[in-house]
Amino acid sequence: MIKVEGITKKIKNNIVLDGVNLEVKDREILGIVGPNGAGKTTLLNIIAGIWPADKGNVEIDGANLVKGKEAIRQKIGYVPDLPFLYPKLSGREFLSFVGTLYKLDAQKLNQKISELEKALELSFWLDELMDGYPRGVRQKMTLAAMLLHSPKIILLDEPLTNLDPKSSKLVKELLQSMARSGASILLSTHILEIAERLCQRIVIIHEGKKIAEGSIDELRELAKSPGSNLEEIFLQLTGGEKYTELLKHLT
Repeated sequence: MIKVEGITKKIKNNIVLDGVNLEVKDREILGIVGPNGAGKTTLLNIIAGIWPADKGNVEIDGANLVKGKEAIRQKIGYVPDLPFLYPKLSGREFLSFVGTLYKLDAQKLNQKISELEKALELSFWLDELMDGYPRGVRQKMTLAAMLLHSPKIILLDEPLTNLDPKSSKLVKELLQSMARSGASILLSTHILEIAERLCQRIVIIHEGKKIAEGSIDELRELAKSPGSNLEEIFLQLTGGEKYTELLKHLT
């Protein structure tokens, strides 16, 4: 479980997050959506323990993030929006290196690499240097590294970027399977259709504040817009409808 209470963060005197609260339950995929600059990536970096919050608390699996950071990190898998891969390592060497950081024994590590190789269809690339990987393969390699230690808490920032439709479907099915097995998954995405189809609940962040939270039906009720899809609800709640009207006049 992920529990976020009153998270506030300033960067260069600008309030990036303003008292954000949310909770991700076990066996749940919670989506975060919001305009560019809303604070989504900052929030994920704070939950992952990469950046400190100015105010507020984060609990991971019942433990305070600040007090138990080292133990908690072993439970977290994080795919950032701009992941770094070592270009002069092969994919297999990279995964082996990550596995040693998580202190996986050799037999378990090799077994896990083999499972991920098949699940993410990486066999063609795994023994090639990563500087020659297409963007979609780089994204799948990042996901593989995140999954090596079988994390219970999964944080994903635009995880389906650069993936072709087949790979995207594969990853979505994998995430749903992990949630059914007990994982708590927090997913940030600009692709509202993915959030609507994949997530049980959705949080909308705008200008650093949480302005809405709930299932798609609950968000429709909040927006007083029965039958609307998430894109229409999102535009209504974040003031984006004025841009839609402007485009109508321009075209």
